[in-house]
Amino acid sequence: MNINDAEKINPKTLALLKKFDKEVFSKSKKIDPYSEHYWLSLTVGWALANGMTPDDANEFASFVRYHTDLA
Repeated sequence: MNINDAEKINPKTLALLKKFDKEVFSKSKKIDPYSEHYWLSLTVGWALANGMTPDDANEFASFVRYHTDLA
């Protein structure tokens, strides 16, 4: 799913996806130039740093990984 399919994503999640895209995904070549990191864990860490509960962070990371083009 492309994050531009806004009608399919609730507004709160969409806002977080756009923030994740801007802060992390768009800089992925700098963050992980050799594709050595486990991005599901990085996404959980980002979500926790942005105030999500552990359960919400895991759910968000799984959504990013399996249902968007940001993984």
